[in-house]
Amino acid sequence: MLSHYDMNAGNGVYTLAHRAVDIATMPIYSLVAAAMPRFFRKGVDGLPEAAAFARRLWKRSFVFSLVAALGLFGLAPLVPRFVGHSFAEAAPALQWLCLIPVFRGVHEIQGIALTRGTTALPHGDSDRGSCTEPSVEFVADPDP
Repeated sequence: MLSHYDMNAGNGVYTLAHRAVDIATMPIYSLVAAAMPRFFRKGVDGLPEAAAFARRLWKRSFVFSLVAALGLFGLAPLVPRFVGHSFAEAAPALQWLCLIPVFRGVHEIQGIALTRGTTALPHGDSDRGSCTEPSVEFVADPDP
């Protein structure tokens, strides 16, 4: 949208700040990806087990994301030294966006607990089978 209104300098500043936030969020995504198999195993025991595991994981994720947010906020004034003085406006933008890793950490852990923690419930496999069966029959026999 910034490019549409010929705000290319603002677009570059926002892109730089958002990329820094994405880089700071990568370890949270890695934590979630590493915990995925365990969420499936906890989901077999039910949502309370998955929720308890999510709470433990959320504490670790929150601590890391808070450290990342503080690091982004504190290191933001150094951005022009690394990428050039034409990106001096990226420092305040990065300071405004520094809390995004905290929000992403909460969002990812809660979302994974709800989706992966409940996939092993008994209704999951039978629903998937009944949904794919008609499409398989249609492909196998196009003339009903």
